[in-house]
This record gives sequence, C-alpha cells and structure tokens, in this order.
Amino acid sequence: MADAPPSSARRARRVTPAGLGRFLARRLGIGLVLVVGITLVAFILTHLVPGDPAAANLGQRALGDPAIVKAFNHEYGLDKPVVEQYFIYLWKLLHGNLGVSEQSHRAVITDLAQYVPATIELALFAIVVSIVIGVGLGVVAAVRRGKPVDTGLRIGSLLGVSMPTFWVALFVFYLFFFRLGWFPSGGRLNPGVSAPGHITGMYTVDALLHGQWSLFVDALDHLVMPGFVLGIFTVGTVLRFTRASVLEVINLDYVRAARAKGLSEWTVVRRHVMRPALLPIATVAGLAFGSLLSGTVLVENIYSWPGIGEYAYLSAVNLDLPAIMGVSIVVAIIYIVINLLVDLLYSILDPRIELR
Repeated sequence: MADAPPSSARRARRVTPAGLGRFLARRLGIGLVLVVGITLVAFILTHLVPGDPAAANLGQRALGDPAIVKAFNHEYGLDKPVVEQYFIYLWKLLHGNLGVSEQSHRAVITDLAQYVPATIELALFAIVVSIVIGVGLGVVAAVRRGKPVDTGLRIGSLLGVSMPTFWVALFVFYLFFFRLGWFPSGGRLNPGVSAPGHITGMYTVDALLHGQWSLFVDALDHLVMPGFVLGIFTVGTVLRFTRASVLEVINLDYVRAARAKGLSEWTVVRRHVMRPALLPIATVAGLAFGSLLSGTVLVENIYSWPGIGEYAYLSAVNLDLPAIMGVSIVVAIIYIVINLLVDLLYSILDPRIELR
C-alpha cells in the first residue's frame, strides 16, 4: 500500500525500477487472491438464490420434458455437486474460459468484450465531467468559505448526493428529450447509423481514430444525458471532498508565505494548494469511477445503453450463473486496477509517499 512517512521532514525517496517492480508484483499477487476469493463468494451467493436456472432459461413446454431439463443441466454442469462445479469453474478460469452464457449461448468473455467498452465509455465521460465540475466548484467554495456562494454550492452538493438516480434519470429524460428535444432518447447511435470500425469498442474514441467526425458528434450526443445523470452524484461528492481538502491546506505556513509575496489568491491556490489537496480527491475519484462502472444498471436500462449494467441485470433475472460470475470478476478486476493506479498516483503527487 502507499504509506506516507511519519515525519514531513523525512527525506523523499526516489522510486527505483526494482522497488516499483516489487510493489507491482506484490499488489498483483494480492489482487489475484482477491479475485479468487470473489469468485468463491459470488459462486456461493448465486447458488443460494432460490430459483432454477433451467426454469428461468427454458420455455414452458421444454421445462415439462425431463429429458430436455436433464440435457440443459448436463450441458452447463448443473447436475454436478456444487463443490465440484466450483473447482471446474476455477480450472476453466485459469485457462481464460469464463464459460458459456445460458441466455445468449455465447462465450461469456465474448459478451463482456461487447458490453464492457460501452460502460467504460459512459463511466469515463461521467467521471471526467464530474472531476472538472466538482473540483472547480469545490475550490470556489473553499476560497469563498462562509459566503453565499459557498453556502449555495454546499446545499447543491447535498442535493446532488441525495437525489435517487432513477428519479434524476427519468426527470432528465422527460425534460431534455420529451419536452425540449435537445438530446436523443437512448442507445449509443441514431437508428440506421453504423458503428465505427472496432478498435476499443468505445464509439467516440473509435470514431476519432477513424476520423469520422459526424459519427463522433452522434456518439457524444448520446452520451450526454446518461453521463450527466451518472455524474450528478459524483459531482456532489467530489465538490465536498475538494472543499474540505483545500481548506486543510489553504492556511498552512507556506501558503501564507506565498500570499505575503504578493501573489493573487488564485495563483496561490493553483501553484501551492492544489497539488497537496489532490491526494484525497484522487482517492474519491478512483472509488467513484469504480462505482460508476459497477452501478449503472438503472441508467443503462432507462437509456437503452447496452453496457455491463444491463447485461448484469438480464443475467440476474435469468439466473445465468456463468454470466453473473463473469460480471463479478470484471468488476473486481476494475476495482483492483483502479486502487493500484490511485496508489501510483499518490507517489507522483507527493514524492514523500513511499511505495512499499
């Protein structure tokens, strides 16, 4: 983990390639153990859910034929003891096989390769907008502490983190699509528009890489409403953390010395306050990005966004065990990678922090 030395006077240590390699190897080893643990928890929970995968995936007539039910259970290994099923799944997982989806009848890894980029694109848009707006407004609130603008921003941030996501999604849909007609109703592209050539799976990025500017505008247009809805909660959280973090730094001795030199308040904030204040903001942004990736079910369903949230919802409704396990593993890996990147970012923002 990333730990700061107990004394600020302690000499900063430069991160060597060998030290960085040991840090990454240790974290990747811990991450692998966490992924295995999450597969166990997800496997147990999915088998504790009352219901029959055969009943959820087969039609009524097929369900009435014992031979068909038996063949279904045999095909997906559901006729074996639960412990044996888990170890078979682990063995396949070690070979990069996440199983076959019971609803799409395709390899789960193929389904995830289709749905995950859409959610990453949506979450990236939401987190970038959230950080830009949240950090900017948080700095303004801190600099104007106790003034009406500070009070207004704090109330607004509280409303942002308090409003239910589904209500905001429906309200934004009604206002900006149904009443004003400013943005499209849903999906990733307008009907009849072909997707750009696949490179990353993110339409805006792929359109830019292919130089298809009209397609880029179309894809971006479809991102605005769901991205705005997802970002509202994150904006409020980032704003509050930024305000608190800036207030902790803004009255330190070296900041007062910068003011005494005659620098303007915004120059002092930009040059001397923001870098040390960004440490807790980086933590919040990392966790928020992970939450956006794993918590987009309602937004994706309301806006017909074909992402991992919609895929997870359909998998849960149909008791699609391989797909549920695949989504759980992807979400776990996302959180592990984000936490690793945030720890690496700590050492960049503050050289006193050691990677060990």
